[in-house]
Amino acid sequence: MNTSEPNYRHFAMAKTAGTFAFAAVITALFGTMIFPFIFGGLSIIFAVLSKGNTAHYQLNARIAIIVSCIALIGNTAFTGFVFYNVFFNEEYREQLDETLEQLYGMSMDEYTSYMFSLPEYSEIPSEQ
Repeated sequence: MNTSEPNYRHFAMAKTAGTFAFAAVITALFGTMIFPFIFGGLSIIFAVLSKGNTAHYQLNARIAIIVSCIALIGNTAFTGFVFYNVFFNEEYREQLDETLEQLYGMSMDEYTSYMFSLPEYSEIPSEQ
């Protein structure tokens, strides 16, 4: 078998990379923060693996790498923008407080302290 010619496995890996790149873009557009990193990373891994022993990447693999990088950069920028607004933009924080108050009956500060609170040592029963 000639190692410079791509075989079916290389095409299948490149197609899988393209599918994961498409999933990374779709999940990045719909605002999920974790799935674009998973799908984008898998797309890049499959695109690199699709090269095999050949001299160059296939066109589908190159497109998958570019699209995945765009999805990852866009998702990182969007996530950073959201965290910046939550922690440093007072108007956005007040709107978030009102929404959380209507939905859950507690403000953002109460909600985050509840989410990240550790149990007190006095609440843990000791064995005697």
